[in-house]
Amino acid sequence: MDSTLATNTEEVMSTSKDKKSVPHLDKLVINAVVSKLGKPKNLDFIRAGNVFDNRWRVDVWGFHDSTTTDVIVKVSKIDYSYFIRYDEELGKIISSIPEIEPIEEVKNERIQE
Repeated sequence: MDSTLATNTEEVMSTSKDKKSVPHLDKLVINAVVSKLGKPKNLDFIRAGNVFDNRWRVDVWGFHDSTTTDVIVKVSKIDYSYFIRYDEELGKIISSIPEIEPIEEVKNERIQE
């Protein structure tokens, strides 16, 4: 393997790790998405990951009945997925692909962290 390529790969990986090492940002991004989207009735969990330069992949997972077995089993699938830019100073989402559209929300339930 070319040593230049290996060095560049290590630099990219360490830079990526450094950007992802701010755990409080994950919660801020998730809260911003939930404030726009609402809380789905079948919510399992929400995962946010900083892909690069405050551009985040956010997946909203929900429970569904499995149709591949004779017995009904709850399975978790991605219901909503967004690629967003988040501005920490403004504390809000700058852009989202696709646009986050509000859904019918479940009242009086806490989101599990």
